[in-house]
Amino acid sequence: METTPSALGLDEKSPSAATRRAAAIIAALSIAFAVALAPFAKVKLGALPAFAPVIQAALCVNDLITVVLLLGQWRLARRPAVLVLAGGYLFSALMAVLHALSFPGAFAQGGLIGGGAQTTAYLYIFWHAGLAVFALGYAFARRQPRPLAPRPSLRALPWLLTTLALCAALGYIAAAHGDALPPVLAGDVYAAAFNVYRYGQWLLVIGAAGWLWATPQRSVLDVWLAVSLVATACEIALVAIFNAGRWDLGFYAGRLYALMASLSVLTVLLLEQTQLLADLAQARADIRNEAARREGEARFRVMVDAMPQLCWIARGDGWIHWYNRRWYEYTGATPEQMEGWGWQTVHDPAVLPSVVEGWTRAITSGEPFEMVFPLKRADGQFRSFLTRVVPIRDAQGKVVQWFGTNTDISRQADAERALREADVRKDEFLATLSHELRNPLAPIRTAVELMDRFPELSQRARAAVGVLDRQSRHLTRLVDDLLEVSRITQGKFHLSIQRVSLNACVRDALEGARDAAEAAGHTLQTSVPAQELFVEGDATRITQCVLNLLTNAVRFTPAKGRIDLSLAHDGRCAIVSVKDTGVGIAAEHLERIFDQFVQVTPALHRTHGGLGIGLALVKALSQLHGGQVRASSPGPGLGSVFELVLPLADVQSLEAAAEPLAPSGAVRRRRILVVDDNRDAAQLLAELLVQHGHDVQLAHDGRQCLSVVSDFKPEVVFMDIGMPVMNGLEAAQALRHQGVNALLVAVTGWGQEKDRDATGRMGFDVHLTKPIDSAQVLAILQRLDGRAALPVQSAAA
Repeated sequence: METTPSALGLDEKSPSAATRRAAAIIAALSIAFAVALAPFAKVKLGALPAFAPVIQAALCVNDLITVVLLLGQWRLARRPAVLVLAGGYLFSALMAVLHALSFPGAFAQGGLIGGGAQTTAYLYIFWHAGLAVFALGYAFARRQPRPLAPRPSLRALPWLLTTLALCAALGYIAAAHGDALPPVLAGDVYAAAFNVYRYGQWLLVIGAAGWLWATPQRSVLDVWLAVSLVATACEIALVAIFNAGRWDLGFYAGRLYALMASLSVLTVLLLEQTQLLADLAQARADIRNEAARREGEARFRVMVDAMPQLCWIARGDGWIHWYNRRWYEYTGATPEQMEGWGWQTVHDPAVLPSVVEGWTRAITSGEPFEMVFPLKRADGQFRSFLTRVVPIRDAQGKVVQWFGTNTDISRQADAERALREADVRKDEFLATLSHELRNPLAPIRTAVELMDRFPELSQRARAAVGVLDRQSRHLTRLVDDLLEVSRITQGKFHLSIQRVSLNACVRDALEGARDAAEAAGHTLQTSVPAQELFVEGDATRITQCVLNLLTNAVRFTPAKGRIDLSLAHDGRCAIVSVKDTGVGIAAEHLERIFDQFVQVTPALHRTHGGLGIGLALVKALSQLHGGQVRASSPGPGLGSVFELVLPLADVQSLEAAAEPLAPSGAVRRRRILVVDDNRDAAQLLAELLVQHGHDVQLAHDGRQCLSVVSDFKPEVVFMDIGMPVMNGLEAAQALRHQGVNALLVAVTGWGQEKDRDATGRMGFDVHLTKPIDSAQVLAILQRLDGRAALPVQSAAA
């Protein structure tokens, strides 16, 4: 295994200034304490033979642990110097054992090994001198930093065996031939011959410490080894220089210095080992995290490649550096072409500026980005894509990446376009249907009104006329409701807002529903306050809402039922309530009853008819007025209650602004021209007008209308819009260009907002939607003198 900088030991780490200061302080304190003890080193203390073996045993354990840790460091860095130092501490541990075994009085009177008192002294000399030599060898080996070859265990073994052999040889010399060597002890006092040895080893240790401290390749291990040698020098000074022999103060203090010297390097190595184990654990965790990350990335890529969307990842600054496989398959581009901002080449040039602007804004703000735009396929075709981009943030909230997806929505876009086109065609169909239904309804309604005026009708015939009247009115309402719901849904419906008396609207609705209620045999009770309640709204639409509620109650109440209509207020809102004794509503249907085309009863079991839009129209119109409609029922067969709630207007201001209509007087005889290509409709309307005392002429197309006007000079013209030769819009425009000042009334089956706008632009004063009734016609004639104030929409049905 090759080493890396993070795996190197203490011998590879340069000491920091703090480490050097700490080492210097400890060394200085050691020297100062030894100097302070030096004058007292010869003070005799009691003999304690076991003291030395205990200290030596501690030293042996410390040094052996140091050897193990140094060998571990050497296996990482494979530096020769570390192996030399490991041998030195092995030498020190073995010599400590030999010294303890030879110490007199500890295990035996003359020691377990040795030939007398000289053995212990010479072992001490060999021990400390040898340790200094090993330290110098370490310092020399540090000058050659090239690591050894692999297989360090084979390199270490010979060196350690050599160290063992050296210890054995020195122990043999000291034990077997101690008497042959110059005596260094005379009893417990040093002899003169010891001076050479004690000063020699002392100077050797001091020199090793100084060399290590001064070496330019000093490492953390160098520093603490130098501190250890300083402590060893202090030990020798107290044990062998300044004292007199065994059992004095210097002897005991020096042994403690030896323990401190041993602990200095061991402590640092243990701290390093702890850090090394922590680093190793972190490295293993990092490896596992890295493996998990790579596995997660692999899974992510597989998952994203399998997605139908085009996916990509960008840096925090918007630089895109990765796309999924689908992107390259769709665009036909290469990674080199797409990297960074190369994606712009697959965008529609017309749309690209807005895309860049939006994407740049998202990068600046850090907010998600969403937009629909086209992307070019490999074959050159553009397809619509919904693009969503979300930021990925770090723990501090900074955007570090962006993840984007492009979803092909071409099919949805095509479907939406088709739906819009179908919706337009539906509107056109409904408008055409309205026109085609209203055209035949117009003469039917007029014919019914005329027949009702014939005094010679029998009772049975008059009953049949009543049926025709009610059913034609019902059919007219169905057509109107259907078209108005469509316009409201599309947001094309506009109200003519004014101050309205809700009492009048309720009375008008009641009159509209009275005939149907009487025909069904219902009892119709009303409760309307004498005080007028005013709202801001469209009187026609409010009346329509109340009428729809009444009609609904009539239809869904069995014959001879009871219907109660009441008007009240709670101080803020007016409440129109319609209560019946009809079929009732199940609780689960109350929420759906106001939805479009909803029929609670299945089609085969329905007997009441209807399109399911009356209540939906009431809901829509009430909301347009800022109100609501609500329904309640005890259950099926128990009747129901519908309430129309509308906000009240300011009563005082409404009363001040209200202008009651002048009572209708006799209608003045007028010249009236009826223009309609439907001869039945034209003839019946003319007959109705004649019965009211007016002079009437007919025309059946626009060109004929122009020729009749020049001679007849009508005051009022009721004109159809859809006619051959010249339509009503063209005829009205021509009349205005000729200076004709008659009241022009459009009578047509086209009733949408755009149709009303068109008639107004072409010169019509009033727009009536077929079928019209006599009340509308007479109301227009009564207000003819004030027609300048009569807007085009005011008389709309």
